[in-house]
Amino acid sequence: MIHTFDLHDRAYYLWRDAGVRDATLVHIDAHHDAAVEPAWKAIDVGNFVRAAMRHGLVEQLLWVVPDPMWEHEGTRDILEAELDAITQYGDGIWMGPLDELPEHDGPLLLDIDIDYLVTIGYEDGRSAEPLDRPWCAPEALARSIGDLGLDPLVTTIAMSVTGGFTPLPCAHYAHVLAAALSGAPPPRCDAAGLFNEALALQAAGLIDDARAAYHTAITIDPFYAHPFRTRGPYLLRRGRLQDAARAFEAALELDPADPHAELGLAIVALRQGRWSDARALAQRSLATNGEAIDGWRALGIASARLGDTASAIHAYERALSLGLHGASPIGGPWTSNPSRRIVDPKHWDDHRALAELHELAGSREAAVAHRRMAAAGAAVLPS
Repeated sequence: MIHTFDLHDRAYYLWRDAGVRDATLVHIDAHHDAAVEPAWKAIDVGNFVRAAMRHGLVEQLLWVVPDPMWEHEGTRDILEAELDAITQYGDGIWMGPLDELPEHDGPLLLDIDIDYLVTIGYEDGRSAEPLDRPWCAPEALARSIGDLGLDPLVTTIAMSVTGGFTPLPCAHYAHVLAAALSGAPPPRCDAAGLFNEALALQAAGLIDDARAAYHTAITIDPFYAHPFRTRGPYLLRRGRLQDAARAFEAALELDPADPHAELGLAIVALRQGRWSDARALAQRSLATNGEAIDGWRALGIASARLGDTASAIHAYERALSLGLHGASPIGGPWTSNPSRRIVDPKHWDDHRALAELHELAGSREAAVAHRRMAAAGAAVLPS
């Protein structure tokens, strides 16, 4: 069984539902995804391997890191420090390159992240910006895996576009790799080709042709309208506001109706204190995508700053409602969240904000209720 998907934590649920127990996990990834976090934390792309170990699905972790990261002395030192940080909470973890994979017994899981192909280092305490082109072709990786003679119960392949770990133009490598591992003919990947063509046409200044190619691509596969289709969210998360704004503006040049780009620009405006611009941009984004928790929060903040208390209350209440149904902001945590738990890290802050707004509006009972919810949330989910 070979499964391809975007958010990597989905692998945990596939293993669980397949009845896997005490398996050896061959995890081919630039990240260990075994973050040591409290048991109450929702499973996400950074801790799902730890959850699988904690819950008995995985007994041994064989973490296969990209060759360029292993071969670079400074990067290897960082990897070894990460390994030390996670092994102090349990044995059964190995790290190294694919050609040094150790012997193993028992049931086997093969898990691959496409970011393995496009990550070669670290910067500022985190993995560096991914490459535009892979250091290793997916077909070559499939051949190397085949040479090992592995016989996995389940094979999972994550694109990891969400979070910016893999550039969207590289997402189709998941399907290429799946086909190569199974011995099937290479997939057509028409949408991927058209998306890459659109980017090339845009770079050449042929905007009308670029928009036509992009529209056809997302008609074939809506995934190519992904929130992380530009570097905007990646740059925004790192506080590079001007660079992020240029990336979002480039997204709107290709698709003037892109709600994710409008939202990105709204968040940039908020951080720059441009409240009127932020509100207008958030409203435009929400008119197309009314399920964006970030959009409602941005609208709430901007409206409050502009003195429009009633609109701010409505926006925050909408954000709370989405949070109660498991929505997560674009900045993470990144999780498939099938149980629809509250994962929004600012959910309880929204209750505090609403308490202040209701106080301004003279609704003392509502203010008290939201303060109690904020206090309860802080007690149940400590930081």
